[in-house]
Amino acid sequence: STPERSVTPYFILVDFNSIEDMNKRHLFNNIATSFALPAEEVDSLVDTARSLLRKNRAFKQLVSDIQQEQ
Repeated sequence: STPERSVTPYFILVDFNSIEDMNKRHLFNNIATSFALPAEEVDSLVDTARSLLRKNRAFKQLVSDIQQEQ
């Protein structure tokens, strides 16, 4: 922040516990911790993260605030 422009922090929590479908949550909680994942798992992780972000109230507020500033 500066005197001319303040910075507002946004705390956005995205975790597997936010996945509503219990089977899908279980699947993601059991993905191996590895630098080499099958492409299907990577795609699924990206899609799920995107979905969780879009549902996240703090993220929606951040996007709205950014759009209002433009």
